[in-house]
Amino acid sequence: MPKTAGKFRSFIGSWYFILPFSILFFLFLIGIGNFGIHIFEQWNQSGPLELSNTNSAPTFTISSDYFFQYAYADHPGYYKVIYFIAICISLNVGYRIRSNLGTLLKGLKSGGAFEAMKELKKQYIMVPEAGTKFPGEGGMPIARFAYWTKRTVTIFGKQLTILWLTYRLLVDNSNTNTMLLGTTRSGKFVYFFSYYIDNLSRALLLKDRPSFVTSDLKGEIIVAFKALLEARGYDVHALNLIDLKLSMFYNPLQKVIDAYIAGEYDEAQKECATIAKILYSEEGDTKNKYFTNSAQHLFSALVLAICDKAINVTRNINIADGKIEPLTDLSKEIVIRGDKGDRVLLTYPNGTHQQIDFLLSETKHIPLEEKLQKEQTFTFQFVDRETGEVETFNVPVFETHIETITLYGVYMLIRKLGTSSSKVEIVRTVNGEKIPDEKQALEYYFEQFDDHHPAGNQFAQSEFGSSDSKGDVFSTTVEKLSQFSLGANGRVTSKNSLDFENIGFGDRPVALFLLIPESDKSNNMLASIAIKQVYQANINRANKTPGRKCKRKIYFMLDEAGNLIRIEDLDTMMTMGLGANMIFTLGLQEIIQLEKVYGAQDAETIRGACGNTVYLKSSLGKTNKSISEELGTYEYESKSRSGQTFSLDKHKSESVDDRPLMRPEELALLRKGEMVIYRTMKREDNKGKDITPRPIFIHGKNRILPSYKRLKNWISIKGKSLQTIGLPEEVGKVDLEAITPTDYIPYAKQMHANRPYFPDSFFQSSWENQSPTTFFSEAQRKQIQTLLEKEPNLDIEQNQHLLNPSTMEGFLDNWKLLKQQQFLSDKVYSLILAWIEQGIEASKREEAS
Repeated sequence: MPKTAGKFRSFIGSWYFILPFSILFFLFLIGIGNFGIHIFEQWNQSGPLELSNTNSAPTFTISSDYFFQYAYADHPGYYKVIYFIAICISLNVGYRIRSNLGTLLKGLKSGGAFEAMKELKKQYIMVPEAGTKFPGEGGMPIARFAYWTKRTVTIFGKQLTILWLTYRLLVDNSNTNTMLLGTTRSGKFVYFFSYYIDNLSRALLLKDRPSFVTSDLKGEIIVAFKALLEARGYDVHALNLIDLKLSMFYNPLQKVIDAYIAGEYDEAQKECATIAKILYSEEGDTKNKYFTNSAQHLFSALVLAICDKAINVTRNINIADGKIEPLTDLSKEIVIRGDKGDRVLLTYPNGTHQQIDFLLSETKHIPLEEKLQKEQTFTFQFVDRETGEVETFNVPVFETHIETITLYGVYMLIRKLGTSSSKVEIVRTVNGEKIPDEKQALEYYFEQFDDHHPAGNQFAQSEFGSSDSKGDVFSTTVEKLSQFSLGANGRVTSKNSLDFENIGFGDRPVALFLLIPESDKSNNMLASIAIKQVYQANINRANKTPGRKCKRKIYFMLDEAGNLIRIEDLDTMMTMGLGANMIFTLGLQEIIQLEKVYGAQDAETIRGACGNTVYLKSSLGKTNKSISEELGTYEYESKSRSGQTFSLDKHKSESVDDRPLMRPEELALLRKGEMVIYRTMKREDNKGKDITPRPIFIHGKNRILPSYKRLKNWISIKGKSLQTIGLPEEVGKVDLEAITPTDYIPYAKQMHANRPYFPDSFFQSSWENQSPTTFFSEAQRKQIQTLLEKEPNLDIEQNQHLLNPSTMEGFLDNWKLLKQQQFLSDKVYSLILAWIEQGIEASKREEAS
């Protein structure tokens, strides 16, 4: 920052100088006037001076006391004139000093400035720099201050109190999102994240220690902090995408499973959609987006289909004419339906008995205290109310197969049923004659679901049945799922080690580290899905809690956030999460990383949600320019001179100019430990007084020292690695065969045979299920092709997936859609519609006969 021109001169022109100077000058003028009055009074008393008589000349007495001896009562008129003249002269002199020597800075061009260090102490709290626990909560590190404390020492047997120099950390413990900008090796960990995690975990009370969700490139943070955090009462977990053998278990489909078990099918579909959007990001041209969108729907259909088979194992089981609901290892209650006067004797697997009397015709729900096991059997004895006869039913506990609801299971399902060679033999009825035929296995499987079933609904939207798009949709879906066919990936995602709700509502703080490899990004979407699901699980729980906040704060510290796969709805998470005690810190190398991953519009929203932007260093001009513009400008006085080179009488002039608080090139030259903080949300100090959130420049003695110097006694990576810090080694013990779903086609046939919502003629060739190839005659098909080629507004190649659906029901829907989009003329649309109506009538006549 340039020095202001004429600082001493500006001081003379300031009110700090002019006011006292004007008062003193006024008093000086009054003193002169008072002296003159005394002289004039002596003159008056002595009479006129006669030059011829020198002996009678008057005698004058001059004394310094005349300046201070006032005779206002004797000469009030004279004094009023003197006061008036003195005031006028003093004001004139003060004005001339102010106008000629006063500062030209009026704040008209700019009013920017960095916040003074002494003011920061009034705005933020200070905590011990290292080691010592403290009451209250920690926060984002800002600056380092020297702090004198009293300490009692014993010297020669005497206790003395001395002043001891310590250092404190200035931290922001408000609910504010932060963006950290620092290029490679700029010190994001040693100057920021290390102090951040350390001081947050040093809160005196366990309830004040927040939970962390931390992305950890190369695994250095967990290596440094695992032992320390465990000693401070944390449950430490690691989703280790660097070395999957040393990872916790994480099944991204767990929330889908929970929703499906609870019967919340809409919520299950939402969870599927969230995972699908991260797995299949919508990028590329329109055609690729179409296949990506279809793959998302097909993925959701596969997940929901596996849930249906794994959880609804009792779908087709009828016990005691429906009087007893089948029991599974997921059952939390026994459901019995009885008529008035019925009596049921229930024997539990452990031999205990219970008598249930029905005073009314009703359904009774008997809660179960323990989880049921598949080997257990319940005995129900129904006593006839009239004859006393006893009918006994031994009801086994049926085993569900939740362990098969995994990404590995989804891949195995589509691999077994989705290829073109996977066929199922069926029988079609044409003109009353049963004709053997075959159908693609995956299509057949999903046709068995009710139209309103979530799996069937998602499959219909995937357009997998379209003959032209089938291969592309299949390959797009399998491409992303194939990585979960790998043994390590399949095992890691087979179950869960951590209930995400415990991160915000558990009795102990949780530290979840997401270990990201530097080179292989194939599994990075698991980290993005986990971040989204942690947020969703805790925001849902918070919305059901008084105050709508998490019991424990959650800090999402996403170092190298630009290397993560796009986190769905991150902009919304950051704007809405603060109110629920979920705080985000994004570590980026450059701003452009954010735009590349999230697009310009969402990136702008994310930046706007960050109340703090911490700048360490950047080598990219665009980033430096952006930060420089955000910091703003300030006014300064510039001085110029003109004249001959060696002249001592040059013409000088002064003017006001403005410049950035820090130019881009100055930002690029910041030294180690220096940082610039641009803040927008800090608008009151520690006492609640309003303040202006000016930017902060941390430099000099207030710079934060690197953690390898100040925190070396508590955290260190020396001699440690991921293999030596005690990470779990359970992943390798998972049997993939046990989590592989099987028997889908037999299940589909059984499901169809027992579904009350489909007619027995489902397999018959009703017009909706006929393909356009069999529905239209050969002549009609040729004419349709000719008419479509002549349509000026229709791009046949681009809309091929709409023109070639697998069923006539799909053809009719697509035909109407093309008309709504004005791709078809009225004449062509009406002609084909008439052919369809004629075909429908012919089909109905055949079925009636």
